[in-house]
Amino acid sequence: MSAAGLIVATAFGFAIAAAACGSGEPAPVRRSMDRKLVILGVDGMDPNVLGRLMAEGQTPNLARLAAQGSFVELATTMPPQSPVAWSTFMTGAGEDVHGIFDFLHRDPRRLAPYSSMARAYAGAQFEVGSLSLPISGDRLELLRGGRPFWAILAEHGIPAAIVKVPVAFPPDGNGRAEVLAGMGVPDLLGTLGTFTVLTDDPAWTRRGQPQRGRIVALEVEPGGRHGQVGDHALG
Repeated sequence: MSAAGLIVATAFGFAIAAAACGSGEPAPVRRSMDRKLVILGVDGMDPNVLGRLMAEGQTPNLARLAAQGSFVELATTMPPQSPVAWSTFMTGAGEDVHGIFDFLHRDPRRLAPYSSMARAYAGAQFEVGSLSLPISGDRLELLRGGRPFWAILAEHGIPAAIVKVPVAFPPDGNGRAEVLAGMGVPDLLGTLGTFTVLTDDPAWTRRGQPQRGRIVALEVEPGGRHGQVGDHALG
């Protein structure tokens, strides 16, 4: 969800939404609920463009979902960036609560950037000669504050499955909500991804290998360019 986000809700019923409202002690919930609520959030989609496409019959499946449930244009956050908007959507709180203001945070001492969504910390190592032995496991930290709505549903005994929602890793559904996190999951290097530059420009290769990526030199030959990425030849 960015400046123009939307939600398409297929409202087979509002049992989940209604049961999630209120305060005080958790209300008893019927385990055999046959009415469910499905929410589809589309990041960065312009609701005006989609509305026109639905009216023209070019998106029949989305039009049918909107007719069965509801088609709601969302207000955005400030700034209108995906991590900020998704954090507000899932917690119902503003930036001052969930603490996500951008894609990146900066270390105030070194001004080094790091992901605003999640952070990986390497475990402690014990050096024995040329060997490094781990003495504690790596640690992953969710940097978003606030409580997502699925954690509240889980506390009330209402099942929830969350698929590919950004800024939701490590999952915080109290172990009772099924969460498959989307954008913001660190890779094995503790980053949000590495990059590869394929180039025949010597200026790039003279720079050496960058910290969070790699540069692959291409040789210009008659008929094309050739290089090597891992065990795979390029041609």
